[in-house]
Amino acid sequence: MTKDGLVRNPLQSQWSEHYDLVALDHPVGAGYSYGTRVNNSRDAAYDVYDFLQKFFSVFPELSKYRFYVSGGSYGGIYVPHIATVIHEQNQRHAPGTIDINLEALLVSNPFSDPASHYKWQLYYMYTVTDVYNSTTCTDLHAFLSSCLESMEMSMPSKKVSHGGVIEDVRRVVTHPEFAWTTTFSNNSTTKALLGAPDYVNYTSLSDDVHSDFEANAEIWNRHYLLYEPLLQSGIRVLHWIGARDANCPWPGVLSFLKLLRTPFQQEFIASPDLP
Repeated sequence: MTKDGLVRNPLQSQWSEHYDLVALDHPVGAGYSYGTRVNNSRDAAYDVYDFLQKFFSVFPELSKYRFYVSGGSYGGIYVPHIATVIHEQNQRHAPGTIDINLEALLVSNPFSDPASHYKWQLYYMYTVTDVYNSTTCTDLHAFLSSCLESMEMSMPSKKVSHGGVIEDVRRVVTHPEFAWTTTFSNNSTTKALLGAPDYVNYTSLSDDVHSDFEANAEIWNRHYLLYEPLLQSGIRVLHWIGARDANCPWPGVLSFLKLLRTPFQQEFIASPDLP
């Protein structure tokens, strides 16, 4: 993709050649989606379930296939809520609804548990990487215990003075493709191809949606606990984390995964940590 919103040299091997892929603008207010906004991931998950019911009504031949839910970052909250709503509605078997063959979840670099995240983020920022220097680390460590106890504070800022990219500490510049995506998606040709109304603007990150969810303080919940009944029902969960991502670093994710009370917990804890 180029800065003028054009696609050059499209991938020759695409997921859609082998799988039916639905990219959903979630929640309402993000991407092309519009309508009545919600302020929490559970209500947003019911919107997803509504969409899927309509989708499989239009394409009933697809409902027999295995269904996977994938997301990352804040998707560590979205994904387990979406999966939980699908699983619970499947168990209800309400008349007129279509069972969704939920097979597994795929979650990348997730934020799912504030305690695990903030407990390990400072360690990662200084010990594993050099995002923070020793002075910054010492200054922040003095506040760590009180922050973890009250859960009223997070890291002071996601920006770093040396211009590094928190999502990939190897880089010192941002990813321009993120801005290019907005230009591409708001192109009238793109909208016509996707069937999006021309009057709807594509919004990569919505400040209004962020404010709604932030005001509801949902990030302070232990969302990873939603995985327990899903795993016990045979729904598989895959987490994968970039080793150089300091925004949702892997030590915090590994920490909450070890807390999951499932039939596999002891086996998981006893397994060696491989590089």
